[in-house]
Amino acid sequence: MNHDKIDELKQELDRCQRLSKELLSKQQENEILSFGWAGNLGQWYMDVPTGNAFFNMAKIEALGYTPEEIPKDVHYSFFTEKIHPEDYELAMNSMLHAFKDPSNFYEVEYRIQHKDGSYRWFYDRGKVTQWSDDHKPLFVVGIVFDITEKKQYEKELEHENFRLEVENITDSLTKVHNRKYVLEELTYRLNQHLSIVTKLSIIMIDIDDFKSINDTFGHLVGDKVLYDVAQIINDMIRGFDLVGRYGGEEFLVILPNTEVSKASLVAQRIVEEIANHDFNINQKVTVSAGVANYKKNDSVENIIQRADARLYQAKRTGKNKVVSK
Repeated sequence: MNHDKIDELKQELDRCQRLSKELLSKQQENEILSFGWAGNLGQWYMDVPTGNAFFNMAKIEALGYTPEEIPKDVHYSFFTEKIHPEDYELAMNSMLHAFKDPSNFYEVEYRIQHKDGSYRWFYDRGKVTQWSDDHKPLFVVGIVFDITEKKQYEKELEHENFRLEVENITDSLTKVHNRKYVLEELTYRLNQHLSIVTKLSIIMIDIDDFKSINDTFGHLVGDKVLYDVAQIINDMIRGFDLVGRYGGEEFLVILPNTEVSKASLVAQRIVEEIANHDFNINQKVTVSAGVANYKKNDSVENIIQRADARLYQAKRTGKNKVVSK
């Protein structure tokens, strides 16, 4: 028998001895990483020097394969090459961490590709149980769970929570922010001024003669006018500005880092855009606006009161206009 054949047989014998030692140890302890969780696909073992993996066939079946479709000796790369690219580095680093110290274990969640091309979520936990005399890992024991359904539930729950959060801060009719949220945002912005000197302005906007629109065309038409006005305002402000329905046919716009002169120009453009918009009714729709800027030690009530006073000054002096001082 040649030397290569002898070395090959010796390696195989060493591998079998490591596996037998591990299985015997666990049988005697009667606790092969016993977890009673749902989705348990069973234990797995890896012989580190050869990279061969031994596992419960449930994991293979969870990936859509039959026993006949896998090689006799399964290298760990059979699984790792199927890990989602976004999860690969985390999964590999977690395992390598456990290879550095006998006290380390690893646990990681990752997606792995099913035979049909889709991805399933696995939770994997393991530990090096045998080390060489020169402190190199020889044998790893782990347990794996299919957590796809859990992840799907978490995603659905996250989506539902997001939907409820958006619903909680959105005015149901106009689809811009509601009064509660826009006032909270203004409070937050003003509190920032206690330590950060920045400019801030607000615009109060009210639809002129809105009652006559409801009385003449009905509330459904009035609701459509409200929605359209809200969308026009929202389209004409910057991404970090904010508009909310303050109440009835009145809107509050917050313009961070904006001095009153620039806020007045924004308000004027909004007033002109609404006046020129075709609302598809036999009546011109206009708005009036009042602009106020932050002053030292301003409260929410004070800045809104100044903007509101200027809004009604605009209404008293002809409507379809902006008053900023």
